This record gives sequence, C-alpha cells and structure tokens, in this order.
Amino acid sequence: MNYLIMVLVAVCTIFTSIPSVADRTEDEAAIREVIEQSIAAFNRHDAKALYSSSIEETEDWSGTQKGRAALENSIAEWFEQQKAIQEKQKAEIGIIFVTNDVAIYKFNLEHTGMIDGDGNPLPPSQSLIAFVFVKKDGRWLKVARFASPIEQQP
Repeated sequence: MNYLIMVLVAVCTIFTSIPSVADRTEDEAAIREVIEQSIAAFNRHDAKALYSSSIEETEDWSGTQKGRAALENSIAEWFEQQKAIQEKQKAEIGIIFVTNDVAIYKFNLEHTGMIDGDGNPLPPSQSLIAFVFVKKDGRWLKVARFASPIEQQP
C-alpha cells in the first residue's frame, strides 16, 4: 500500500509540474518575440515602435532618462545622427525568471553603420545587453536595458 501511495504522489507531482514548464516556454517565446520586434524597429529607425513594448516608466541604463516619451525622443534624435546604424543579435545568453512575472533576457548585440562626430565610419561594435521584463496584463514589457561594450581583440 505504501508503495502505491508513493507512486501516486510521484505521478501527481510530475503531472502538476508540466503546465508550469509549458507556461515558461510560452513566456520565453513571447520575450524572444519582443526582442525580435525591437531589433526590427531599431533597424527601421522607428523610435515609437522600438519603445512600444516598454512600460511607461521605463528608463535608460544610467537612470538619467525616464519615461517612454523621453526615450523615444532621445533615440529619434540619435537616429538622425546615426542614419546608417543597424543592429543584429549575435548570440542569446539566456533568460532568467526572477519571478513568474519578472525576467531578464541576456544576449550579445552587434552594431554596424555607426559614424563618429566628424562623420567617419566606425568599425562594428558588440555589446552585452540585458533587458529587464515585467509581465503586465499577459504581455511581456521592457522595463530597463543595460549595456556593456565587449572589447574586440586585434
């Protein structure tokens, strides 16, 4: 009898954990879709679309610019200076779920087409990027973006 109870508990444990794995898979896919859409918006230089998947209270990594409208304006001005800039995800590092409704997405990103202040082309650059996401009303939204350049070896 004890053996039967242990088997029943084990089976129940396995089956009750399956939905959470499926939900996590859907959440991961939704977060990746937000990143893909954001990169596409960046490459179109569409500041409004770039921040459409951000919460209203979003801020830049340094905390100096706060709010979606401020960031949209800032990036739109930057796009005017960097007319040929493009970005591409080089490699996904992973997604960390802090809670069921907070996640961090980490990846390597490459920028090409940048120019310096004198209009001279700059070499491609790579950065380590981390986005903090929050799930609101069933939708994953960007809260903050952190970036750190990756030094290229000669």
